[in-house]
Parts: sequence; C-alpha cells; structure tokens
Amino acid sequence: MHLLGPVSGASDAIRRLTGDLHENLAEADGFALFATQVIDGFIARTGMDVPPAENEPPMRDGFAAASVRELDLAAAGITSVVRATGYRHDFDPIRFHIFEQDGHPIQREGVTAVPGPTSSARARAKSALRRLTCGDGGR
Repeated sequence: MHLLGPVSGASDAIRRLTGDLHENLAEADGFALFATQVIDGFIARTGMDVPPAENEPPMRDGFAAASVRELDLAAAGITSVVRATGYRHDFDPIRFHIFEQDGHPIQREGVTAVPGPTSSARARAKSALRRLTCGDGGR
C-alpha cells in the first residue's frame, strides 16, 4: 500500500494528485503536538492525577514517500484503489461527561460545558480539524 495524498482530478486511468502529501502530514503532526500541549497544560493547571502519556514513536513512513503529482493506474498495474473516506472521531480518551448517546460531544462552536482543552484550543483547532476531517482546508 502507498500513501499518495488527495486526488485533484482524473481522466480515464490517469489520476492527478495535489502533490502536497508531505505538507499535509507535517500539518497533522503539528496539530497533534499542539493538541497534546493544550491537554498537558490543562492537566498541569488543574492538578489532575492522570497516568503519564505513552511515548509513541513518530510515524515517518509517509515522509519517505515520493511526492506524486500524476499517476497512470494502468501503467502502474493498479487494479484496486482504496479511498479513505470513513474516518470518525475517537473520543475514548476523554473522560468528561460531555457526550451525547451517539458518542459526539455536546458543544456549541467547539465549546462544551466543561472548561478546558476543548474551548482553549477552539480557534486553531476549528480550521485544522475541518481540513483533517473534510479535506477542504476550511475553505
């Protein structure tokens, strides 16, 4: 399997790609770091007793991939394409009682009834989350 990034167009067996895979990966990594810092800051400010974060090795495989702008599916011998459109949020690590029965946070403009990371990260998170979940850069 090869990670290529967003498709920007197609004709017959040719797929045009945005070529910004590395930038998207770097932005996602930056957002993950930002979110971690916000959460760690909240924990420190409130004195919460939580287990230490697990140090996971960074995922770098996507950065090793070449930036591809055009792909001829037939010439590359590609007969199947997996589209990653089934992403969902995973709020399992959040232990506040702010969720509806369907698992989504009860919120307005990103702000819940519990003060903390959700509301303090809202300004930057709004466009970053939209870009990551909708793929449109918040446009």
